[in-house]
Amino acid sequence: MYTVQQIITAMTPGHPGFVALIIGFGIANAIGLLEYIWAVALTFKEKAGPFPMWMHAFFFAHDTTAGVIFTLLAFRHHFFWLFTIYALGMLTWAILELVCITMELKYNASAEFNRALPGAIVQTVFLILINFCIVNLFRYLDHDVAMFIWLPLTNFVMAIGPGYTLLKRNSRQGSSVMLYIFVVLGTLFNFAPKGIGFFTSIVPQIYNTPLYYFAGVVATVIAVYNLYQLLRLPAKAKGAIW
Repeated sequence: MYTVQQIITAMTPGHPGFVALIIGFGIANAIGLLEYIWAVALTFKEKAGPFPMWMHAFFFAHDTTAGVIFTLLAFRHHFFWLFTIYALGMLTWAILELVCITMELKYNASAEFNRALPGAIVQTVFLILINFCIVNLFRYLDHDVAMFIWLPLTNFVMAIGPGYTLLKRNSRQGSSVMLYIFVVLGTLFNFAPKGIGFFTSIVPQIYNTPLYYFAGVVATVIAVYNLYQLLRLPAKAKGAIW
């Protein structure tokens, strides 16, 4: 496993490898933020988003949980910069996810759940509660004291999730070539080897392993395949989000 002190030590300026870690941290989180900004923009402009509802529910459960955990860690550790930024970032992502959930219910309740809005709302609440249970149960069982086991797994979900929506719609509506490029890049950085990847470098005893890299190959292949499938579909009208 890992400890909170290990994270603090690795992310303290002057520690060997700090520069590489801060670059990896910045790139990974910038891509993750862009992915959800694109999702919100698509949902507002095209009245359809790129992610299935179960994916929004998972991310909302994860990011609100992570926001609380990092807030508590920030208070306990004199507002250490990493925990403070993560706390603010996770709560920002949770707001973006809540916006996407609300808009999807408004415009696509029937298509998403095959039922009217009241039933779709109930089902969405159940999805979120189920994911809260999954995230927090496994966080407890894995002694995931700072979410550093769950955090990289969200990128695996991001790599595979959009393909479900694309397969269901069989059109570019609500999807974006640029978003899918972000997903491919984010997947590559998430599973990059030690010295490049953030998680493989900061917690190498967990992630600098053949199994993690194998999962990265699978996730990357799926992300690239989803991008290929999107590019095969007819282009959207001029002026749409690319």
